[in-house]
Amino acid sequence: MLCQKCSKTLEWSWKEFTRWLRNHPETDAYICKECLTSERNRKHGESKTLLYTHWKSMFVRTKGQSLEANKKYYLDKKIVVCPEWRNYENFRTWALANGFVPGLELSRKNHDKNYEPANCQWLGKSEHRKYDHAANQIREQKSDIQQHSD
Repeated sequence: MLCQKCSKTLEWSWKEFTRWLRNHPETDAYICKECLTSERNRKHGESKTLLYTHWKSMFVRTKGQSLEANKKYYLDKKIVVCPEWRNYENFRTWALANGFVPGLELSRKNHDKNYEPANCQWLGKSEHRKYDHAANQIREQKSDIQQHSD
């Protein structure tokens, strides 16, 4: 058999060949394992971009794979990534339509809510730190009020 992508020739036994034919009756275009795997793994070609890194980081934080200290901000609050954004292309579309440029960071407007289009924005690093600091102060005040009311 000759791979239609890379032209690599594969020697098959008759048994292997007939098994392949049975499993692929709709086509006679053979694609070797290496080409098939690389095609399957390559969806958008952006895995080394900054935007993809932002997307992947949401999952790292919400699944508890980041620093132990971060768990109280994500896992304990049950923060998740919305179903729409589990697909990178959907996230990329939103990001580009909402002002993403390198140097900005993804920020949740309300730190008690999920990663979703209505709750996220792009901020510069210093603006993001100020925003996080203000959100932390509000959180601490809420905690103090709850402790005094108990």
